Amino acid sequence: MAANDKEDRGRAQAFLKALYRAANPVGFEPPPDDFNGKEGLRLISDRGTEPAFGTPAYLDGVLKAVGRFDQMSPAAIVSVYVAQDSRALKEQLDWIREYRRRERRDVSSQQFDAERRRSLLEKVALLRTRYFWSETAKSKPYVGFSIFNVLDVPMTGVEVSVDLINRKGEVVAFGRVRHEPPIALAPGVQTVMEVDLTRVPALADPALAPMARELTARIKVDNLYVGRGEALIRPGGFDGSALAARMEAVGDLEVRIQEARDNLRVYRMLFPEIEANDGSMERSS
Repeated sequence: MAANDKEDRGRAQAFLKALYRAANPVGFEPPPDDFNGKEGLRLISDRGTEPAFGTPAYLDGVLKAVGRFDQMSPAAIVSVYVAQDSRALKEQLDWIREYRRRERRDVSSQQFDAERRRSLLEKVALLRTRYFWSETAKSKPYVGFSIFNVLDVPMTGVEVSVDLINRKGEVVAFGRVRHEPPIALAPGVQTVMEVDLTRVPALADPALAPMARELTARIKVDNLYVGRGEALIRPGGFDGSALAARMEAVGDLEVRIQEARDNLRVYRMLFPEIEANDGSMERSS
């Protein structure tokens, strides 16, 4: 094959690459759906740095498949390589299409679920809110309120933000506290909760005790908890930046798949006599 003719030399070089690649086929293993988009995705036909013709590594790679290529012409071997890589690239492209479909479905589901959860939280109204200190030898601060469980499961905890407002309408202290009642609040049931504020320094300032009766407690529900501490509004929420990075990586991979397919067409042009059984499959995809 390696005659002086430039075209024949090109065919010879292409054959030597195809021979090694046909003997070392690639296989596609789909990555997890939550892959790190910033690290990108590997093109299935990217074999990295390949050994040069005539080196021990090249010969080892070829000889292990010698039985498969017995009595096959160079064109037939090139055909094997083109078909193998075409199938692998199509598998990877099919994964991209399915991944995008799953992401659209999952994102829609997550957004709907997040909106539903926020809507439930907004329905929680606290009545008869108050800030007081216990009348004991060691007085402690509390906020009290009446709460109704709008969920369809028992509520095991509540997280609230508290603003203490004086008669002038000024916020004199604020803080956040999570409370877990000793008995879970059943669905559709209303109860009064008294939450110990000792762990919240701003609301437990002893200087507030003498003026407690003059302070109004403005309390907002930030979260509800069910089961063994599962939050109604999940921490972090929907991570749009991670999804954007994954979508960018998928788009980049799609471009490289097309470039790899174009490279396989070069082999078909150099070896027009090959029977590329995968040709119609690739065009249809």
